[in-house]
Amino acid sequence: QIEAEKRGGKGAKVIFVQSQAKEVIYNLLRDSFRPMNITSIYEALKASVPSAVLKTCLESMSESPNGGPNSKSNGSDSDDDDNHSGNGNGNGDGDGDDDGD
Repeated sequence: QIEAEKRGGKGAKVIFVQSQAKEVIYNLLRDSFRPMNITSIYEALKASVPSAVLKTCLESMSESPNGGPNSKSNGSDSDDDDNHSGNGNGNGDGDGDDDGD
């Protein structure tokens, strides 16, 4: 709140709800219509969206197909980082047995 008031004036509103924050972020990016990094977005929003909320919203918006403020993240990670490719024989050495060599 203090940071938001320093940048935005007395009574500046801090947004913690992601759906509201996404709408504010989306409107800023649409109106700016220029590439912005997370620091310039944070500064342009005058700290009304805390950096942790901003980061989470941007990650969520970048994963959604349309990226708009009404896009919803279901919490699933489409990258499947834990899905390691292998040959399915159990030990991953490629020879078809489970002895590891």
